[in-house]
Amino acid sequence: MLRSAEYSAVIIDESLAEADPDGAEVLLRHTGAGVTLFVNLGISSAERVARDLRHALERHRRETQQAHDQAERNLRNELRDSVTAILLSCDLVLGVPGLPPVAQSKIRSIQERTTDLCSRLGITAEVPS
Repeated sequence: MLRSAEYSAVIIDESLAEADPDGAEVLLRHTGAGVTLFVNLGISSAERVARDLRHALERHRRETQQAHDQAERNLRNELRDSVTAILLSCDLVLGVPGLPPVAQSKIRSIQERTTDLCSRLGITAEVPS
């Protein structure tokens, strides 16, 4: 049953998990990226379970957003480093004496496309002057 859909949350009664640890382990492997909440249904009211679930979902949302933001920062930094290297290499090649005009044109085209890429990605290359 769990394999056929995505779930944002799965609530498991602690007593069932304790009674069948292997079954609980199988269940956990199939819950995917959703929040798993263990509750003692014998002593927890519906309101408490709902409140705990809201808190768990909010915590999961925050953690997911933080991971996404960090991954985006890492990717931007890697792209910035690569773009900076490309632009710096272009500047160095354009400084070579006697560079044929055709090569200069192609290098300038690479610079323009790289600068356009930076603009589209919202990153700033750090090319020393």
